[in-house]
Amino acid sequence: MAYRTFAQQYAKYLDRPAGAPSFGPVGGPAAWTATDLLSRNDWCVELEADLLVDFNDALDCIVADNLDVRTLTREQIPLGPLAHQVRNWREQVADGCGMVVVRGWPVAEWGLERTELATWCLGLHLGDPGAQNPRGDLLGNVRNVVEASTANARLYQTDADIRFHCDYADAVGLMCVRQAPIGGESRVASSAAIHDELWRRAPELARRLYASVRLDTRDESMTPAIDVTPFAFDGERVRTFFHSDYFRSVSRHGEGFALDRQLVGALDLFDELANSDVFCVRMRLESGDFQLVSNHAVVHARSNFVDDPLAPRHLLRLWLSFDSIQEYN
Repeated sequence: MAYRTFAQQYAKYLDRPAGAPSFGPVGGPAAWTATDLLSRNDWCVELEADLLVDFNDALDCIVADNLDVRTLTREQIPLGPLAHQVRNWREQVADGCGMVVVRGWPVAEWGLERTELATWCLGLHLGDPGAQNPRGDLLGNVRNVVEASTANARLYQTDADIRFHCDYADAVGLMCVRQAPIGGESRVASSAAIHDELWRRAPELARRLYASVRLDTRDESMTPAIDVTPFAFDGERVRTFFHSDYFRSVSRHGEGFALDRQLVGALDLFDELANSDVFCVRMRLESGDFQLVSNHAVVHARSNFVDDPLAPRHLLRLWLSFDSIQEYN
């Protein structure tokens, strides 16, 4: 299977169908408040152990046959009854509230190597993985390995607070191998609902996010910045892209990259709404939790953390596209 390069991955994600601005709130199943989401029982589920029998057998066969994981196909990884649940999770992310948390993956029993294999195989059934950086990493490691003050540091490789953002794929999946003893709280908010609230509170700022914004590439592109459009409306659905830290840090490249006053106002109000109790849902991912989030309708963030030096925080990350998955199953 050929996987998209990093440049191909973000180009595909940012090439969203769009026409004129919505000129008002749009609504939809992904436009929820914190109270709305917390009152539902379909997005946070406990994994039943008996659903993993066929999946574990498939993992055993892959290991026994010494198969190359990069050439695996979905058909080589039978899920049995787990397949129905995986389809439900994918549909929830793509067309429902935009996120799912599945608790209870046996990562302590599996160990790191098998957890990596299981996460990769789960990802193949959920979508099409894509490269997460110019090095071509398809299964990323989210852990503290770089000082946050380092030039061009990717924040997921630090212990720093990460403001609300999206990643360059239809969905991002995070399997928690080990959580930090202090901090590392996950936060999510509906960017579709925030889009609607911006239209209600400050239409001029909503319009600004339908125009081009420069995104700091952090030295992962041939240019210091690329132009993106945070809001896109195709006549029925709003799709959003937001990265508070990298929209703001682009100004470090000099006078020609300064943020205009209206953009600063739009970013500030978006951050304010996303962090408010009205829109923000806070959770702590623990070992064995898998979080799958739409990058078109939900923004996610993380608080800073303090590691246990003997057992540092570690999550596995997937970037997934849904373009060919509709033809499967």
